Amino acid sequence: MSETTQAIETSYLLRIDRVGSFQIVTEPRVMLGGPQSGAAPETIQILGPLSRQHAEIRRGGNGYRIEPVRGAVRLAADSIAETQHQGSLLAGETQCRLKTAYELAGGIQCRLTVPSPLCHSARLQIDPVDRLRKPVDGIVLMDRLLVLGPGVQSHICCRHWSRSGVLVYQQGEFLFRSPIGLEGAGEGEKIDLQLPQRRYVHIDEIGFYLEPLSE
Repeated sequence: MSETTQAIETSYLLRIDRVGSFQIVTEPRVMLGGPQSGAAPETIQILGPLSRQHAEIRRGGNGYRIEPVRGAVRLAADSIAETQHQGSLLAGETQCRLKTAYELAGGIQCRLTVPSPLCHSARLQIDPVDRLRKPVDGIVLMDRLLVLGPGVQSHICCRHWSRSGVLVYQQGEFLFRSPIGLEGAGEGEKIDLQLPQRRYVHIDEIGFYLEPLSE
């Protein structure tokens, strides 16, 4: 038995050719907070008047829940939620309404979208996006797998792809799997591409670079 066990990372930066850079969080919970040193990798640091542990989002069997920790969270005034609750403060842990905007502080909002029925992975949107301390094109809270492709059910939209694929995660390892059907590829062709960390890999017109996202 090994004397030391390598810790599994919980947050990654995924760069996709001609698409962008995305933060992938594999933990079932994330903390939203202001800039800080020594933060856990799954902390989403936001430039603004937020507490270091402002609010937490957790994934469970019944979806996502949001909880104010050391800061106030309220339904945003422009939310599509029931109008009588707009602007009201959350008293504690609450079932997260998908596609509903929650205001954290200083006009900063967050919202969750679960675009695919294949899994509980969610897109986490922070508005304005330029308030993110670590600039990325998107954040995905990953549950087992996420969908990449041109369709509306994609967690990461890859407009130049002609078919979708899935990124599968298990115990610190990522695998891209798909019949993608890019131009020049047979319709039934299967792709199984291991994504090692800190190494560029590509097949056909698709390229990935994956690295741990830590302090």
